[in-house]
Amino acid sequence: MSVLVYIESPKGHIKKTGYEVASYAVQVAKTLGTDAIALFIGAANDAGSAGKYGVNKVLHANASENQEFDAQVYSKMIADIAKENGANIIILANTANGKALTGRLAIKMEAGSVSGTNSLPDVSNGFVITKSVYSGKAIVQYNITTQNKVLSVMGKYSSATNSSRKHYSSIIDNQYSSDKSESCRTKNI
Repeated sequence: MSVLVYIESPKGHIKKTGYEVASYAVQVAKTLGTDAIALFIGAANDAGSAGKYGVNKVLHANASENQEFDAQVYSKMIADIAKENGANIIILANTANGKALTGRLAIKMEAGSVSGTNSLPDVSNGFVITKSVYSGKAIVQYNITTQNKVLSVMGKYSSATNSSRKHYSSIIDNQYSSDKSESCRTKNI
């Protein structure tokens, strides 16, 4: 069991929200006593920088490609990578891409999901997540009872917490098929 966080890197540039969700994933992993794994898809300048935020491992899929976002392709890749790495919690930024992936990943992973969460899970009585509704005038609590979970995190929920670690030096570079009908292939370099 581990926590997988997908970090967006459009045109090779890592978004600020990517580091925020990396920090959130590390906090969730610590709460559950497990590891946080960062995932980049396509070109990403300095993917190893995610290690500064506490992730235990960085996966970089199709690093040599600068592919356009396709929710169907990305959701398949993320689900396959999560299964390969034993991740039962997937965390995404609540961006347009993250919203497009959340439902698809929940279906592929047979997972419970909450989009737009604004809290760390309370694991004292299950896996309880809160989120604001009605323009922030009310808060709803969700207890996710499935083994697999998909969460998209509101931006600016958690500021990126830079740990004392330097760049994570071990990056696993995987090549996956972009073909929607073909399963993923892995090549460790």
